[in-house]
Amino acid sequence: MRWFQRSETNMNIEEEVCSLRDELEILKKQIAGLQEFLVLKPADEQGAAALTIHCQSLTVERDDDENNGCAQITFNNNGPAFYLWHEDEEGNSNSVELDFDSEGFGHICIIGADEQPRLDLAVENGGHGRLGVFSPGGIPCAVVKAMPGGGALSVLAPSGKPLAFLTSASEHGGELALINHAQQAVAKAVAAEHGGIFLARRCDGEVAAFLAAADDGGVVTVMSDNDFSIALHASPENALLGISCSSDERSAIILTTSATQSSMQLRGNEGKLAVRLTAHSTGNGVDLFSPEGNKSISIDALPTGGLITLSNPEGNNCGFLSAGAEGGMFGLHPPKKPASDGIILTGRLDEAAVLVGQEGKVLGWFGRNEGGGKVIVRASGESDGNAQLFAHPHGANLLLQGADGLLQAGFGTTPDGGQLAIYNELGIERAHLAVARDGGALKLNWGGTMAVAALGTDHGGAIVTYDEDGEVRASLPARGDCLEDE
Repeated sequence: MRWFQRSETNMNIEEEVCSLRDELEILKKQIAGLQEFLVLKPADEQGAAALTIHCQSLTVERDDDENNGCAQITFNNNGPAFYLWHEDEEGNSNSVELDFDSEGFGHICIIGADEQPRLDLAVENGGHGRLGVFSPGGIPCAVVKAMPGGGALSVLAPSGKPLAFLTSASEHGGELALINHAQQAVAKAVAAEHGGIFLARRCDGEVAAFLAAADDGGVVTVMSDNDFSIALHASPENALLGISCSSDERSAIILTTSATQSSMQLRGNEGKLAVRLTAHSTGNGVDLFSPEGNKSISIDALPTGGLITLSNPEGNNCGFLSAGAEGGMFGLHPPKKPASDGIILTGRLDEAAVLVGQEGKVLGWFGRNEGGGKVIVRASGESDGNAQLFAHPHGANLLLQGADGLLQAGFGTTPDGGQLAIYNELGIERAHLAVARDGGALKLNWGGTMAVAALGTDHGGAIVTYDEDGEVRASLPARGDCLEDE
């Protein structure tokens, strides 16, 4: 019985040994198979030990019930690739792919449960990076990419067409473009040398609004499809508002204001100035211009009164009308000449007159003074010769002056009648003819004294001569006969 038991034990041992032999053969085969893929490099002075695996694909999984993902290293046509998978509690699988593209650049893609990309990171031709962002379903939403001059960001429509574009490749800074669904750039913001610029375009590509920053202020321009435009400019010195229509040969309205004045311009043919209104600290004015752009009429309200200036077609002043505290004045004169070279009509309180001038000199004067009317006629050039005719309560006087301005002759009226006086070159009286009572008298002077007197009296004519001292030398008739009372 014991022998039998030993034999049974031996049999069990032999079976176990056979089983171990079989398992060992399998293990040997497995190890031999692994030796085709595994290369072990022992540690040495050059570094730690290393294990190299030669295979087409290597998958790593958890060997338990919690296995909800895996990692895989494989090779494709472009080189090695690395894949990660993960399943959530609802069974949705998300993955990450890391590989190389056909150009040899690295590529990373994060894929959602719908097997569509969410993020795509790649390198484009030229070595610039690119990042694509997608919504569920693989719908592209945005692209970030590097460019030779900087970076760029594109915001996309579900169709993949860009709707906004931001770049730093501009010469002076960043640039933003907004695009409609028809792929038309309708708005643009640019960083320029002097500040920011914003452009708004119509669907036909024409600029509709323009906003810019300058060195000293800002500019805003708004344009319509029929070429009407409004422009606003502000600077430390002034502010300007312009309204124009380029289809009407640049007709425009321009408003300007500053610390000292404000103005409005109306421009017509070919943008030439037609009307200008000005308000400033010293007065207000209106200027009217010809179609050629030359000033024709100026109307000014000054602290001293109103002023209207008239110009010829070439823009040269030819006339004026003014009003002051003492009265009004009207003048006409040749182009490019002062007002004194023409005709001037004055209407002051103390004097009303018409003046005629030449080369800055008044040659004729017709007016009034306190006694009545007055006329003055003067010689041209440097001569002071003139003639004066004026009225007074007793009649009128006529005075003639020589080239030096000294009185040479005078004719006038008195309560007794007329008088005529003649003067020498020094303005000293030499002869005097006048009415004396009911007769006439003629006086001839020499030096400073009377030399001869001829009288008409009620006794008849009489002549008296005087010596150098003014004493009577002789008389005809004799002085005692009829001249005692004359």
